[in-house]
Amino acid sequence: MPNALAEDCSVLQISLVQNIQKFDYRFKRYQVSYSIVLLYCSDNVNFNELSNCIRCTDRLITLDKHTCAIVFDSTTAETGQLAANNFLEYFKCTFCSSKFFTSIVNSNHYDDVDCMIPELFSQLYDTVENNAMALSS
Repeated sequence: MPNALAEDCSVLQISLVQNIQKFDYRFKRYQVSYSIVLLYCSDNVNFNELSNCIRCTDRLITLDKHTCAIVFDSTTAETGQLAANNFLEYFKCTFCSSKFFTSIVNSNHYDDVDCMIPELFSQLYDTVENNAMALSS
């Protein structure tokens, strides 16, 4: 599982950067911050079912059959975390039998997306790796 995530990581990062250009532009121009939650599910799930639980200003981005990102618009690190927690509760109820992993970043903590997106994926990869090591112990 982690190897598949690591192999596709650069392609997924490029796709995510392309899909958040509008949010990044608004952040740079108007200081409208945003948070991104990256979600990895070991099962094949239809992430489109999750679009019902986000605001119309937020964006669900399906990156592949196991990975999606949710951009929470106009959020600080704290409000982004709250939004992520609410979203994850909905995810748990919708896909209760699936195992999933998440990471979160906020635009206020990074100079640009070229630093933010790799860190988001690195956090997710570490979470998956740490879980795999804990299971093998």
